[in-house]
Amino acid sequence: MTDTQTHSRSAHASNMLAIVETALFAKDRLPAVGRNPHGQDVASFHLAARPGGWAAMITFKGGSAGSPAKIYPSKKEAFLAGAETLCRILSGSKKLPFVVEGDTLMVAGYGTGGFQGIFMMKMPAPWI
Repeated sequence: MTDTQTHSRSAHASNMLAIVETALFAKDRLPAVGRNPHGQDVASFHLAARPGGWAAMITFKGGSAGSPAKIYPSKKEAFLAGAETLCRILSGSKKLPFVVEGDTLMVAGYGTGGFQGIFMMKMPAPWI
């Protein structure tokens, strides 16, 4: 069973953490190794079905998971809230490194993250 389907009990897209990390890297917002001791402890980021909606779940190496602070009515809202928290853990800022256009995430920049010149990345939203 695919975990990312709308009818599933859990939107456990294994790439949700990678999506946020890649976007932060592209925007040159990841601190140098060793400057963010908590960022290297993140093991996964996924959505979990809860009574009344969806919760963003961030787990850490060693198996510890913070309990969700809020239940959101949609996967999209849960993902964006979780992504903000993850950005705060990884970069020190809750500012998202991407913009949302419908069901697409977009990252654009100029000369950041190892890219030369103007670049734009688009990826399907993980809540679909």
